[in-house]
Amino acid sequence: MSSAARILIVDDDPGTRFGLARLLEDEGYEVEEAADLSTAVEKLEHQRFQVAILDRNLRGEDGLVLLPKLRAQEPPTKAVLFSGGSEPIDATVDARLLKGSCPAEMLRRIAELVRR
Repeated sequence: MSSAARILIVDDDPGTRFGLARLLEDEGYEVEEAADLSTAVEKLEHQRFQVAILDRNLRGEDGLVLLPKLRAQEPPTKAVLFSGGSEPIDATVDARLLKGSCPAEMLRRIAELVRR
């Protein structure tokens, strides 16, 4: 895994963001966090990310609305739906991770996306 791999976590739950960020940082990833869509959009306008981890339910907003912005970046940012499992999967995401999944499985899936 490249030490330069950058990941954006978009989730309105601070505990989820903190735990996931620490897990990824411990593996050497550079991580940015956003609690809402406006913060995520601002970060995407000024930085490039290999992967964006998106919560579907952001206090009444849908994290998947960021997909066009992610795909417009060069190279396109890979999108991971990070959900509780009840939401239908969107065919345009690159992967889906269930909240509460085994950390080793989450890291394996993220590493696969970074390598692509």
